[in-house]
Amino acid sequence: MVPTQEKALVLRPGEHTIATIREDAAAHAPWIALFFIWIVGPFFFLFPLLRQGIPGMILFVVLSGLGFLAAARHAYRWRRTRCMITDQRLIDIEQRGFFDAIRSEVSHAEIAEVTCRVKGVAATTLRYGTLRIQTFGPGTDIELRRVRQPARFQDLIQELREQTVMRSVGSSKTPKRPPASEAEQVVQTETAEVLESHTD
Repeated sequence: MVPTQEKALVLRPGEHTIATIREDAAAHAPWIALFFIWIVGPFFFLFPLLRQGIPGMILFVVLSGLGFLAAARHAYRWRRTRCMITDQRLIDIEQRGFFDAIRSEVSHAEIAEVTCRVKGVAATTLRYGTLRIQTFGPGTDIELRRVRQPARFQDLIQELREQTVMRSVGSSKTPKRPPASEAEQVVQTETAEVLESHTD
């Protein structure tokens, strides 16, 4: 699994999305409160700033604008950062900015282990935690933080992995008929001629 810059996400023919994992919105409550204070705070000083004339107005616009921009960037990152679980693979997209995203993917057969961890009072109360998908070989592992009910997704990924392994084992055990030898071909030809003579 090699991380690449994100392109338009197109599923393979016959591929279906089963679930999409995002960070729990409740885990971002401190950031939401901070952005609210940042945006609304300058309005409490609106009239004192207006008395300062143009410098005061510029300061008010800059403070409010930066608050809106920071909130929009944070919301955009949260919305675009996700891990899609399909019936064939996992597609992890990490949005780092407005124009910066990293995409990684791993097939179910490449998954070695799936673990989840819930740590802290807030995580235990709000029921979110970290989901870690380890892969075989030197590939990049996937770590999803602040996932709501991580154990549910852990069971889902493990089930898909087991189904993929069972299918691959079953297909490898399917017996294949060896090619007929020259002697067998002669016998088959003679048998066919005898059957045709009886038919006539």
